[in-house]
Amino acid sequence: TVQRNRLALEELAAQPEVRTLPPSRVVLLGRALLAVGAASKSAEVLAAAQRRHPADFWLNMELARTLRFDVHPPRPDEAAGYCRAALAIRPNAPGVHLGLGTCLHTPAHVDEAIAAYRRAIELDPDYVHPHHSLGQALALKGAWHEAIDSYQECLRRRVSPFPAARVNYDLATAYRSIHESDKAIAGYRKAIELAPKFTNAHFSLGNALFD
Repeated sequence: TVQRNRLALEELAAQPEVRTLPPSRVVLLGRALLAVGAASKSAEVLAAAQRRHPADFWLNMELARTLRFDVHPPRPDEAAGYCRAALAIRPNAPGVHLGLGTCLHTPAHVDEAIAAYRRAIELDPDYVHPHHSLGQALALKGAWHEAIDSYQECLRRRVSPFPAARVNYDLATAYRSIHESDKAIAGYRKAIELAPKFTNAHFSLGNALFD
């Protein structure tokens, strides 16, 4: 059972021998702990290994992701610190700039997030995720026209059906925010076409039609 696996993995993680594992093995152990719902223990094990190997790229990245997305409550400020450590090792890695932007994607740090997303795009213009995230950060600032440009740029590149549905949804919301209801309706309908069970798109389409 998952519970039995969790207990066994937590017992394994507590063994002194874990301190002698190479970073790649600790990353795998951290992921295994996540898979059984032991996010806090995963973060603890990864953080201890990162203190032993502060210049290991993957330990910093895995710890940043775990602190941002898996522990409750999330710890985005700490996660951003580990992203910056990873960037010190690989400053031209677009995915790390995206990760840093995600950690900073709050009203208080939105300008820093925007800068991180733009750097990721500068390093790899075909990387679709930063285009979408940039649009969301610009929308957070109320820069709707710039957000629309970013969403459209994202859609011009290849994305799988559900992410494309989400981008169309966000694009439609941006159009609705500047009172372009016909474009909003078209965007929500496209999102539903790509992901028929996308509940929020159905709800928002109803609101746009009401407008």
